[in-house]
Amino acid sequence: PHLKEGLLNLFDAEDNRDSMAKALLNWTTADAEEAGQSRGLCVIKVRDRETWQRHPQFNALLGKPVVNINALGVCTPLPPAGHTPLSGVRVLDLSRVIAGPMAGRALAELGADVFRISAPHLPSLEPLVIDTGFAKRAAFADIRTAEGRASLQHLIKDADIVIDGFRPGALTAKGFAVEDMIALNPSLTIIDLSAFSDVGPWASRRGYDSYVQAGIGLTAPTVPGDPPTRLSTQPLDYLAGALCAFGGVLSLLNRETSGSKHIEMSLARTGMWVQEMADVLPSETFAPRENADFDSIAADGLIRTIPSDFGTVEALAPPYGFDGQVLGWSGPPQKLGSSPPEWS
Repeated sequence: PHLKEGLLNLFDAEDNRDSMAKALLNWTTADAEEAGQSRGLCVIKVRDRETWQRHPQFNALLGKPVVNINALGVCTPLPPAGHTPLSGVRVLDLSRVIAGPMAGRALAELGADVFRISAPHLPSLEPLVIDTGFAKRAAFADIRTAEGRASLQHLIKDADIVIDGFRPGALTAKGFAVEDMIALNPSLTIIDLSAFSDVGPWASRRGYDSYVQAGIGLTAPTVPGDPPTRLSTQPLDYLAGALCAFGGVLSLLNRETSGSKHIEMSLARTGMWVQEMADVLPSETFAPRENADFDSIAADGLIRTIPSDFGTVEALAPPYGFDGQVLGWSGPPQKLGSSPPEWS
Protein backbone atom coordinates (compact mmCIF):
# COMPACT_ATOMS: atom_id res chain seq x y z
CA PRO A 1 0.00 0.00 0.00
CA HIS A 2 2.78 2.49 0.79
CA LEU A 3 4.28 2.01 -2.69
CA LYS A 4 0.91 2.54 -4.37
CA GLU A 5 0.20 5.68 -2.38
CA GLY A 6 3.65 6.98 -3.18
CA LEU A 7 3.07 6.53 -6.91
CA LEU A 8 -0.35 8.19 -6.81
CA ASN A 9 1.15 11.17 -5.02
CA LEU A 10 4.16 11.39 -7.32
CA PHE A 11 2.13 11.37 -10.53
CA ASP A 12 -0.88 13.21 -9.08
CA ALA A 13 -3.22 10.44 -10.17
CA GLU A 14 -6.35 8.81 -8.81
CA ASP A 15 -6.41 5.16 -7.81
CA ASN A 16 -7.39 3.71 -11.18
CA ARG A 17 -5.65 2.72 -14.39
CA ASP A 18 -7.16 5.40 -16.63
CA SER A 19 -6.13 8.23 -14.32
CA MET A 20 -2.58 6.91 -14.00
CA ALA A 21 -2.28 6.43 -17.77
CA LYS A 22 -3.41 10.01 -18.37
CA ALA A 23 -1.01 11.36 -15.75
CA LEU A 24 1.96 9.50 -17.23
CA LEU A 25 1.42 11.19 -20.59
CA ASN A 26 2.97 14.27 -18.97
CA TRP A 27 6.24 12.43 -18.30
CA THR A 28 9.05 10.90 -20.31
CA THR A 29 9.91 7.34 -19.33
CA ALA A 30 13.39 8.44 -18.21
CA ASP A 31 12.03 11.23 -15.98
CA ALA A 32 9.33 9.01 -14.49
CA GLU A 33 11.87 6.29 -13.68
CA GLU A 34 14.30 8.72 -12.09
CA ALA A 35 11.62 10.53 -10.07
CA GLY A 36 10.21 7.28 -8.75
CA GLN A 37 13.61 5.86 -7.86
CA SER A 38 14.66 9.07 -6.10
CA ARG A 39 11.69 8.57 -3.74
CA GLY A 40 12.38 4.90 -3.15
CA LEU A 41 9.41 3.85 -5.29
CA CYS A 42 9.33 1.02 -7.83
CA VAL A 43 9.18 2.75 -11.22
CA ILE A 44 11.14 1.39 -14.16
CA LYS A 45 11.26 1.90 -17.90
CA VAL A 46 10.42 -1.18 -20.00
CA ARG A 47 13.57 -1.79 -22.03
CA ASP A 48 14.38 -4.25 -24.76
CA ARG A 49 17.51 -6.32 -24.33
CA GLU A 50 19.61 -4.22 -26.70
CA THR A 51 18.78 -1.02 -24.80
CA TRP A 52 19.56 -2.71 -21.48
CA GLN A 53 22.95 -3.85 -22.81
CA ARG A 54 23.90 -0.22 -23.40
CA HIS A 55 23.05 0.76 -19.81
CA PRO A 56 25.89 1.34 -17.28
CA GLN A 57 24.22 -1.05 -14.84
CA PHE A 58 24.46 -3.88 -17.38
CA ASN A 59 28.20 -3.33 -17.74
CA ALA A 60 28.64 -3.24 -13.97
CA LEU A 61 26.80 -6.55 -13.55
CA LEU A 62 28.54 -8.22 -16.49
CA GLY A 63 31.75 -8.32 -14.48
CA LYS A 64 30.12 -10.35 -11.70
CA PRO A 65 29.53 -14.12 -11.57
CA VAL A 66 25.92 -15.21 -11.22
CA VAL A 67 26.78 -16.61 -7.78
CA ASN A 68 29.62 -14.46 -6.42
CA ILE A 69 31.44 -16.28 -3.60
CA ASN A 70 34.25 -14.78 -1.52
CA ALA A 71 36.10 -16.06 1.54
CA LEU A 72 34.92 -14.40 4.72
CA GLY A 73 35.49 -16.03 8.09
CA VAL A 74 37.50 -18.73 9.83
CA CYS A 75 37.65 -22.47 9.25
CA THR A 76 35.32 -24.28 11.64
CA PRO A 77 33.95 -27.85 11.72
CA LEU A 78 30.41 -28.63 10.64
CA PRO A 79 27.72 -29.82 13.06
CA PRO A 80 27.65 -33.59 13.62
CA ALA A 81 25.99 -35.56 10.83
CA GLY A 82 22.29 -36.32 11.26
CA HIS A 83 19.45 -38.01 9.43
CA THR A 84 19.10 -35.23 6.82
CA PRO A 85 21.80 -33.51 4.73
CA LEU A 86 21.72 -30.26 6.75
CA SER A 87 20.92 -31.63 10.20
CA GLY A 88 22.22 -29.26 12.88
CA VAL A 89 22.76 -26.33 10.48
CA ARG A 90 21.17 -23.08 11.69
CA VAL A 91 19.91 -20.50 9.20
CA LEU A 92 18.54 -16.99 9.76
CA ASP A 93 16.17 -15.95 6.97
CA LEU A 94 16.14 -12.13 6.96
CA SER A 95 14.13 -11.74 3.78
CA ARG A 96 10.63 -11.15 2.44
CA VAL A 97 8.26 -12.09 -0.39
CA ILE A 98 9.78 -14.86 -2.61
CA ALA A 99 13.48 -15.14 -3.53
CA GLY A 100 15.12 -15.01 -0.09
CA PRO A 101 12.35 -16.98 1.63
CA MET A 102 12.61 -19.68 -1.07
CA ALA A 103 16.33 -19.97 -0.35
CA GLY A 104 15.47 -20.45 3.31
CA ARG A 105 12.76 -22.96 2.45
CA ALA A 106 15.18 -25.01 0.31
CA LEU A 107 17.69 -25.17 3.17
CA ALA A 108 14.88 -26.08 5.60
CA GLU A 109 13.71 -28.87 3.31
CA LEU A 110 17.26 -30.26 3.38
CA GLY A 111 17.04 -30.40 7.16
CA ALA A 112 18.42 -27.07 8.37
CA ASP A 113 16.90 -25.34 11.39
CA VAL A 114 15.62 -22.14 9.76
CA PHE A 115 14.29 -19.04 11.53
CA ARG A 116 12.25 -16.61 9.45
CA ILE A 117 12.82 -13.22 11.08
CA SER A 118 10.36 -10.39 10.49
CA ALA A 119 8.89 -7.48 12.45
CA PRO A 120 5.30 -6.48 13.23
CA HIS A 121 5.46 -3.27 11.16
CA LEU A 122 6.63 -4.94 7.94
CA PRO A 123 3.88 -5.74 5.39
CA SER A 124 3.56 -9.33 4.19
CA LEU A 125 1.56 -11.43 1.74
CA GLU A 126 0.02 -14.35 3.63
CA PRO A 127 -0.14 -16.82 0.68
CA LEU A 128 3.61 -16.34 0.19
CA VAL A 129 4.30 -16.61 3.93
CA ILE A 130 2.61 -20.01 3.71
CA ASP A 131 4.27 -21.13 0.47
CA THR A 132 7.80 -20.20 1.57
CA GLY A 133 7.39 -21.11 5.23
CA PHE A 134 7.42 -24.92 5.31
CA ALA A 135 9.76 -26.37 7.96
CA LYS A 136 10.64 -22.90 9.29
CA ARG A 137 10.06 -21.24 12.62
CA ALA A 138 8.98 -17.61 12.49
CA ALA A 139 9.97 -14.95 15.02
CA PHE A 140 9.88 -11.17 15.35
CA ALA A 141 13.00 -9.06 15.95
CA ASP A 142 12.32 -5.37 15.34
CA ILE A 143 15.84 -4.00 14.88
CA ARG A 144 14.57 -0.43 15.25
CA THR A 145 14.52 -1.22 18.98
CA ALA A 146 17.29 -2.15 21.40
CA GLU A 147 15.44 -5.34 22.34
CA GLY A 148 15.07 -6.40 18.71
CA ARG A 149 18.73 -5.73 17.93
CA ALA A 150 19.79 -7.75 20.97
CA SER A 151 17.56 -10.66 19.90
CA LEU A 152 19.03 -10.70 16.40
CA GLN A 153 22.59 -10.45 17.70
CA HIS A 154 21.91 -13.41 19.98
CA LEU A 155 20.61 -15.49 17.05
CA ILE A 156 23.53 -14.52 14.78
CA LYS A 157 26.10 -15.71 17.34
CA ASP A 158 24.95 -19.32 16.96
CA ALA A 159 23.89 -19.33 13.28
CA ASP A 160 25.69 -20.97 10.37
CA ILE A 161 24.07 -18.98 7.54
CA VAL A 162 22.33 -15.61 7.34
CA ILE A 163 20.20 -14.73 4.30
CA ASP A 164 20.01 -10.96 3.78
CA GLY A 165 17.24 -10.22 1.28
CA PHE A 166 17.22 -6.44 1.72
CA ARG A 167 18.76 -3.89 -0.63
CA PRO A 168 22.48 -3.19 -0.16
CA GLY A 169 23.11 -1.03 2.87
CA ALA A 170 19.72 -1.52 4.52
CA LEU A 171 20.96 -3.80 7.31
CA THR A 172 24.26 -1.92 7.49
CA ALA A 173 22.36 1.20 8.48
CA LYS A 174 20.85 -0.74 11.38
CA GLY A 175 24.19 -1.98 12.69
CA PHE A 176 24.24 -5.35 10.90
CA ALA A 177 26.85 -4.90 8.18
CA VAL A 178 28.76 -7.97 7.04
CA GLU A 179 31.65 -6.90 9.28
CA ASP A 180 29.32 -6.51 12.28
CA MET A 181 27.88 -9.99 11.84
CA ILE A 182 31.30 -11.59 11.35
CA ALA A 183 32.50 -9.89 14.54
CA LEU A 184 29.66 -11.64 16.35
CA ASN A 185 30.26 -14.99 14.62
CA PRO A 186 33.48 -15.54 12.59
CA SER A 187 32.23 -18.87 11.16
CA LEU A 188 29.11 -17.30 9.63
CA THR A 189 28.24 -17.53 5.93
CA ILE A 190 26.29 -14.49 4.70
CA ILE A 191 24.12 -14.62 1.58
CA ASP A 192 23.31 -11.18 0.16
CA LEU A 193 20.45 -11.12 -2.35
CA SER A 194 19.29 -7.86 -3.92
CA ALA A 195 17.61 -6.53 -7.04
CA PHE A 196 20.57 -4.99 -8.85
CA SER A 197 23.63 -6.04 -6.79
CA ASP A 198 26.01 -3.76 -4.89
CA VAL A 199 27.74 -2.30 -7.94
CA GLY A 200 26.84 0.23 -10.62
CA PRO A 201 24.52 3.24 -10.59
CA TRP A 202 21.53 1.16 -9.49
CA ALA A 203 23.26 -0.56 -6.57
CA SER A 204 20.98 0.88 -3.89
CA ARG A 205 17.70 0.55 -5.81
CA ARG A 206 14.78 -1.45 -4.57
CA GLY A 207 13.21 -4.00 -6.86
CA TYR A 208 11.29 -7.23 -7.27
CA ASP A 209 11.04 -9.92 -9.95
CA SER A 210 8.64 -8.52 -12.55
CA TYR A 211 10.11 -5.04 -12.02
CA VAL A 212 13.62 -6.32 -12.81
CA GLN A 213 12.29 -8.32 -15.77
CA ALA A 214 10.96 -5.09 -17.30
CA GLY A 215 14.21 -3.21 -16.84
CA ILE A 216 16.55 -5.82 -18.37
CA GLY A 217 14.55 -6.76 -21.46
CA LEU A 218 12.67 -9.91 -20.44
CA THR A 219 9.20 -8.42 -20.95
CA ALA A 220 9.75 -6.15 -23.96
CA PRO A 221 7.07 -6.63 -26.67
CA THR A 222 8.23 -8.53 -29.74
CA VAL A 223 6.04 -6.34 -31.96
CA PRO A 224 6.55 -2.56 -31.67
CA GLY A 225 3.48 -0.90 -30.20
CA ASP A 226 2.23 -4.02 -28.42
CA PRO A 227 2.00 -3.95 -24.61
CA PRO A 228 4.80 -5.56 -22.58
CA THR A 229 4.57 -9.30 -22.13
CA ARG A 230 4.17 -10.94 -18.72
CA LEU A 231 5.98 -14.13 -17.86
CA SER A 232 3.78 -16.86 -16.43
CA THR A 233 5.58 -17.04 -13.10
CA GLN A 234 8.30 -15.25 -11.11
CA PRO A 235 11.32 -17.08 -12.57
CA LEU A 236 14.01 -14.75 -11.26
CA ASP A 237 12.73 -15.12 -7.69
CA TYR A 238 12.55 -18.89 -7.72
CA LEU A 239 15.77 -19.40 -9.66
CA ALA A 240 17.71 -16.91 -7.53
CA GLY A 241 16.31 -18.54 -4.38
CA ALA A 242 17.49 -21.98 -5.51
CA LEU A 243 20.93 -20.62 -6.45
CA CYS A 244 21.24 -18.88 -3.06
CA ALA A 245 20.56 -22.21 -1.33
CA PHE A 246 23.09 -23.86 -3.64
CA GLY A 247 25.70 -21.28 -2.63
CA GLY A 248 24.87 -21.84 1.03
CA VAL A 249 25.41 -25.58 0.71
CA LEU A 250 28.71 -25.02 -1.12
CA SER A 251 29.88 -22.75 1.69
CA LEU A 252 29.19 -25.48 4.22
CA LEU A 253 31.03 -28.12 2.19
CA ASN A 254 34.19 -25.98 2.20
CA ARG A 255 33.90 -24.39 5.63
CA GLU A 256 36.34 -26.68 7.43
CA THR A 257 39.11 -26.08 4.88
CA SER A 258 38.53 -22.61 3.42
CA GLY A 259 36.33 -20.86 5.96
CA SER A 260 32.88 -19.35 5.74
CA LYS A 261 31.79 -17.33 2.73
CA HIS A 262 30.14 -14.12 1.58
CA ILE A 263 27.75 -15.01 -1.25
CA GLU A 264 26.33 -12.17 -3.33
CA MET A 265 23.53 -12.51 -5.87
CA SER A 266 21.03 -10.29 -7.62
CA LEU A 267 17.80 -10.76 -9.54
CA ALA A 268 19.20 -8.71 -12.42
CA ARG A 269 22.36 -10.82 -12.82
CA THR A 270 20.25 -13.97 -12.58
CA GLY A 271 18.01 -12.59 -15.33
CA MET A 272 21.04 -11.85 -17.51
CA TRP A 273 22.15 -15.46 -17.01
CA VAL A 274 18.72 -16.65 -18.19
CA GLN A 275 19.21 -14.57 -21.35
CA GLU A 276 22.71 -15.97 -21.84
CA MET A 277 21.45 -19.54 -21.49
CA ALA A 278 18.64 -18.88 -23.96
CA ASP A 279 21.28 -17.76 -26.47
CA VAL A 280 23.13 -21.08 -26.40
CA LEU A 281 20.61 -23.77 -25.44
CA PRO A 282 18.35 -25.32 -28.09
CA SER A 283 14.61 -24.90 -27.79
CA GLU A 284 12.89 -27.67 -25.85
CA THR A 285 10.54 -29.75 -27.97
CA PHE A 286 9.27 -32.00 -25.16
CA ALA A 287 7.44 -29.44 -23.04
CA PRO A 288 3.91 -30.57 -22.08
CA ARG A 289 1.04 -29.02 -23.98
CA GLU A 290 -0.56 -27.92 -20.72
CA ASN A 291 0.14 -27.99 -17.02
CA ALA A 292 -0.84 -31.08 -15.08
CA ASP A 293 -3.99 -30.60 -13.02
CA PHE A 294 -4.12 -30.98 -9.24
CA ASP A 295 -5.75 -34.44 -9.29
CA SER A 296 -3.14 -35.95 -11.57
CA ILE A 297 -0.32 -34.52 -9.45
CA ALA A 298 -1.97 -35.93 -6.32
CA ALA A 299 -2.36 -39.30 -8.03
CA ASP A 300 1.40 -39.35 -8.57
CA GLY A 301 1.93 -38.91 -4.83
CA LEU A 302 3.39 -35.43 -5.14
CA ILE A 303 0.95 -33.59 -2.86
CA ARG A 304 1.45 -33.32 0.88
CA THR A 305 -1.28 -32.33 3.35
CA ILE A 306 -0.19 -30.71 6.58
CA PRO A 307 -2.10 -28.94 9.40
CA SER A 308 -0.81 -25.47 10.22
CA ASP A 309 -1.56 -22.15 11.91
CA PHE A 310 -3.33 -21.22 8.67
CA GLY A 311 -5.54 -24.33 8.57
CA THR A 312 -4.94 -27.44 6.52
CA VAL A 313 -2.43 -26.79 3.72
CA GLU A 314 -2.06 -28.88 0.57
CA ALA A 315 1.17 -28.29 -1.34
CA LEU A 316 3.68 -29.86 -3.67
CA ALA A 317 6.11 -32.13 -1.87
CA PRO A 318 9.71 -30.93 -1.46
CA PRO A 319 11.66 -31.47 -4.70
CA TYR A 320 14.55 -33.27 -3.01
CA GLY A 321 14.97 -37.01 -2.62
CA PHE A 322 17.63 -39.48 -1.53
CA ASP A 323 17.73 -43.25 -1.98
CA GLY A 324 14.33 -43.16 -3.69
CA GLN A 325 12.66 -41.34 -0.80
CA VAL A 326 11.26 -37.81 -1.11
CA LEU A 327 12.07 -35.66 1.90
CA GLY A 328 9.23 -34.48 4.09
CA TRP A 329 8.93 -31.28 6.07
CA SER A 330 9.97 -31.12 9.70
CA GLY A 331 7.04 -28.81 10.40
CA PRO A 332 4.27 -26.67 8.88
CA PRO A 333 4.49 -22.99 7.96
CA GLN A 334 4.01 -20.69 10.94
CA LYS A 335 2.38 -17.30 11.25
CA LEU A 336 4.99 -14.56 11.43
CA GLY A 337 6.18 -13.93 14.97
CA SER A 338 4.68 -17.08 16.43
CA SER A 339 7.93 -18.46 17.90
CA PRO A 340 10.29 -16.84 20.41
CA PRO A 341 13.60 -15.73 18.85
CA GLU A 342 15.68 -18.45 20.46
CA TRP A 343 17.51 -21.45 19.04
CA SER A 344 16.38 -24.78 20.43
